[in-house]
Amino acid sequence: MASQSPESFSFFPSEVIPQLMCSFCFEEFKEPKDLECGHTYCLECLEDYIKNISSENDLTKKLITCPECKTKTKKPESLTELKTNLALRNVLEKVVQQRQKQKSMPMCFDHEEKQMFYCETCEKMICHSCTLVDHPHPSHKWKKLVDTYKEQKKSLGVTIKEMKETSRKYLDFIRNSKYILIEINQVSERVETNICNHFEELSLTLQSNRDKLLEEVHKFRDDWTQEMEKELANATKIIMQINNERQLIKDAEVQGNPIEYVQQFTMMKDSLKDLCDIRPRQITQDFTLLHYLPKHSNISMGYLVIASKVALEFYGEFGMGLMWGLGDVGGITSSPDGLIAITESKSGKVSVWEMHHGQYNLKYYIGSHLTPLLQTIFSTQLGSFFKQQSTSCPTDIALTADGKFLVADRNHGIRLFSKTGAHETFSSDPLAKPPSHVECLAIDDQGRVYICESSLIGIYEKALHEEGYKRMFLKTLVVQAKPLKLSTDGKLMAIMIQEADEDFNHTPLKTVMEKQQIPFIMLDEDSLRGENTKVIIVYDLDVWKLLIVFEVSADANSICYDKRTGSLFVTTDSGCIDQYSITSGQFMGHLMTGLVMKPKGLTLTEGGSLLAVANTATVKLFRIKRL
Repeated sequence: MASQSPESFSFFPSEVIPQLMCSFCFEEFKEPKDLECGHTYCLECLEDYIKNISSENDLTKKLITCPECKTKTKKPESLTELKTNLALRNVLEKVVQQRQKQKSMPMCFDHEEKQMFYCETCEKMICHSCTLVDHPHPSHKWKKLVDTYKEQKKSLGVTIKEMKETSRKYLDFIRNSKYILIEINQVSERVETNICNHFEELSLTLQSNRDKLLEEVHKFRDDWTQEMEKELANATKIIMQINNERQLIKDAEVQGNPIEYVQQFTMMKDSLKDLCDIRPRQITQDFTLLHYLPKHSNISMGYLVIASKVALEFYGEFGMGLMWGLGDVGGITSSPDGLIAITESKSGKVSVWEMHHGQYNLKYYIGSHLTPLLQTIFSTQLGSFFKQQSTSCPTDIALTADGKFLVADRNHGIRLFSKTGAHETFSSDPLAKPPSHVECLAIDDQGRVYICESSLIGIYEKALHEEGYKRMFLKTLVVQAKPLKLSTDGKLMAIMIQEADEDFNHTPLKTVMEKQQIPFIMLDEDSLRGENTKVIIVYDLDVWKLLIVFEVSADANSICYDKRTGSLFVTTDSGCIDQYSITSGQFMGHLMTGLVMKPKGLTLTEGGSLLAVANTATVKLFRIKRL
């Protein structure tokens, strides 16, 4: 890697200087090596680049991808075997010779004497005669130039140290950014190849579907490439400024010329002060979370899921206070028009909340036509009486496409309510009646209803010209375990289950995974130690195929799939909101930790921009921000 800055080429035209610097270290070349595409890099920079880029197959290990133009070069046994750019090396040798030339001492124009003194009052160099005529004591304070040089050099010491640290951070940022660009292209190429291979087996009538998917991949690559190139251009500009200041100081120190040092002192000090305060941008996106999921259908042949890391920003809360406090939350859901419905298992209530002037207020309880105030008074003062009379135990809730509430009740099965809270018939078809004991339910983007009991899941659609819903499918899950929560968008379905077996490796789920070669992702190597293991099973609903199984925290209690970010949000009894990639099962981090009131349910609202998290006292709203 180079040891000198390109700004030392002061005798070259400005447009030539970039050609004499390595685009990795932004300094003059040292042992310049050419790739087959014609781009040149320092030998040490190339070695560092090859060491750090990730390779996914043997072919990429045998080739060098040019960081600039992405052209492939056959990798030799040793990088020293690459062709040396002799012309460039000869130019650099001339630069070294030119740098060694010393500048002569400036003369005083008034007295034709060497300027051996420095006037601190006027901030200029002066000769001996000037100290007697134009800059006499005591009106002027001056001292020997060599003493001023020593003082100024000492005063810049700390700033120079800070400047070097800033320079180091920007160099690291630039190197990492180049690796990110390579990774973006590798991931995009891999996904593009998978898409093309899959579509080669399909009818030519699906050509438009393939082009649309490829356009999404290219947009992902181009958007990030454009963003990174913008950041690189800015970083390059800053590093050039830093290197310019470094070289000015370094040349003055190497040459030991007090005059040049003093002349440039004020300019160097002001420039360094500004440069030391800036910091490069942090890149947090994980580009390995782009996946292609083939879809074996005669309509749509697949879709892209890009998992994005997110952060949660507190937006507000509701349900606080003695009167309006919530009970034991069983489930929570929302509607496109802003309603939020919450089931309370112990009290048997289902409360409906409505957004009004940016705040959620209790609208009514499902099944009651009393005002919210009267309902609350009765439920608090006469709670014991109602509890004896009521046998309802709602555990989950979802909103249908026509704005009705579908409630899973542990004692009464599935119950359907209108927006006003009136009870309606879910289905008049005796063959389509859902089971009486329902664990969890969900409704997808197309309005289909998914009802889960034990290892069976029924899929229902609104019946045409008939009352209620009609069962379309009754599927058997690959597990003999208790389903706890369900979330789907109609393409992917995630179910949280609890394995009660003491040894997870001997469960039916583990057997099916090994037989079908389903990937399984653990939180850590020692995580599956005994009873009550909780895992997420993810299905591709178009072909009813199990895609992946991954472990979540043992105290997980609720899930919510966000198709916009490709994420599965999971709440835990320990007060956490966790994020996982739904396609890879990768744990992407804790979005919230240490919540005082343990979260018990969550749902997306306001078009997916807000995450509503319910506990036993309130519902907290968080704005979802992509990183």
